[in-house]
Amino acid sequence: MNDIPCVNQQLSAEKLRLRLSSVSQGDRLAVLVMSGSFNPVHAQHIRALEVARAALERAGWAVAGGFLAPSSDGHLKGKLNSEISSLERRIELCGLATEASDWLSVCPWGEFSSYKVCTRLREQLERECAGLLNGRSLTGIEVMGSDAAIRILDRVIDEWRALELDERQPWYQKRIICCLIRPGPESGVEIEHILKSTAPQAADIGVEIILIDSTREALPLEAVSSTAIRELVGRGDWELLTARRWLHPKVLSSLETWVRGCRRR
Repeated sequence: MNDIPCVNQQLSAEKLRLRLSSVSQGDRLAVLVMSGSFNPVHAQHIRALEVARAALERAGWAVAGGFLAPSSDGHLKGKLNSEISSLERRIELCGLATEASDWLSVCPWGEFSSYKVCTRLREQLERECAGLLNGRSLTGIEVMGSDAAIRILDRVIDEWRALELDERQPWYQKRIICCLIRPGPESGVEIEHILKSTAPQAADIGVEIILIDSTREALPLEAVSSTAIRELVGRGDWELLTARRWLHPKVLSSLETWVRGCRRR
């Protein structure tokens, strides 16, 4: 993976400079990364990052920036078959959703692994902003929903436990996952599973989980389905999409223009 400039005119320079100017020397500096399909990016993706930022800042972190990191086309094809937009298109829509933000941007690498993209992005930002950091380091924190955290980490834990005892070493050093509990009927079950099983076992492989119950935040998360959004886009039900406010207005406008253009061909 090469060092590729981020969209939105490189948050790694201008936006990060503005954020760093307001933090004290005692603050722990973090950059947040949310990986996913973003097919399409919707309002709850942005809200999840905002909720994570607010919770972390209350805990003493200074969040210097946040990134949406769309996954590769190959990863989506395995999940959605023909119901996908290209990586280029998803990057474009993520850019529209974050362009007005003073701290959010988009990582366009198309990397599937949340851990890999978070690690590489943190390293790149530390190099690019060395003069601003004045010797301080950044901590990369992955942001993901509770369902994804359970699915990913439980699989990794099972693989680790399958090893012989003398082969077991911490696979991840200082990996931090900010885990947002999904709204809905399964939230209580997921909280219990993470607290009693996933989190303590994840610590054995070097992963720290920061659990956030979004219902206790000023802007709680809402249940929004990307599948439902794609269905409404496919039907051309722009009025309902507008009324539900699931999409950033510029994302909605771009999708409508694109769909109408395709139908005229």
